[in-house]
Amino acid sequence: MKDNAYGHGLEEMAALCAEYGIEKAVVRTTAEANRISEHFPYILILADRPEANGFHYALNELAALNDLPPKCNLHLKTDTGMHRNGVAMAEIEAAITAIAEAECHLTGVFTHCRSADELTGELFWQLENFQSVRERVLTACEKSGLPRPLFHFANSAALLRFKEAAVFDFARPGIGI
Repeated sequence: MKDNAYGHGLEEMAALCAEYGIEKAVVRTTAEANRISEHFPYILILADRPEANGFHYALNELAALNDLPPKCNLHLKTDTGMHRNGVAMAEIEAAITAIAEAECHLTGVFTHCRSADELTGELFWQLENFQSVRERVLTACEKSGLPRPLFHFANSAALLRFKEAAVFDFARPGIGI
């Protein structure tokens, strides 16, 4: 649903998606989430300051952990090879410890595919990295007393490229919708 549902109309696409049984949405801001909240019980916000309001917020870097409100819902974005943003694989344990200490809820972990729309081996390499991230997260959550979060890897192109991309808890088809 981000970016006005890729230019197709946020409210219109939200209503259609909900009509067809889609229960999760991804938007860029809290304002967008508020506009479509009646249609989705679960909304992930990619680029806004986390609040304790029931929405789920992407945590894109370790520095953002310094100023979190308690009880907010977080999806930890991990850098599995795109190198644009996300917590480095070596920082996962520190991030999860900090989330637990901040009394926040780790509700999801994800990455962004850098080249899913190209016919190269990089997508397979990123998937392998994300599977490693998943194992590290599960171990760190168990150690920190946090419940298992949801994992999501695939964007539209990854879903179309290979079925292994869809083996996680959900996918983000975005423009594919």
